[in-house]
Amino acid sequence: MRQSIDLLDEVEFWVRNLVHPTQFWMPTSRQRTYPDFVAKLRDGRLFVIEYKGGDRYSSDQETEKRMVGELWAKSSKGRGLYRMVQKADEAGRNVREQLLAAIGAA
Repeated sequence: MRQSIDLLDEVEFWVRNLVHPTQFWMPTSRQRTYPDFVAKLRDGRLFVIEYKGGDRYSSDQETEKRMVGELWAKSSKGRGLYRMVQKADEAGRNVREQLLAAIGAA
């Protein structure tokens, strides 16, 4: 995952987001969710990335996190992007392809 982010020309820098009150978080109905990575893109947008294994991607808790992340991105008025990626998505895209699609570079 980290290598996939590193190889994106669009990324200025990124951090591994830790579970800590000072880190980036979003509220869910039960708790806070701390997405795995936060990246600043060269165009100034913030790109929030969550990685989930295929066995957990469609669970109720992860579906809620995805909905919260997508709502956050939508309410950012184009300044934020959110993507929950998997090893391969339903379209067969690998992690890099999913990240590029989210950025709009694919």
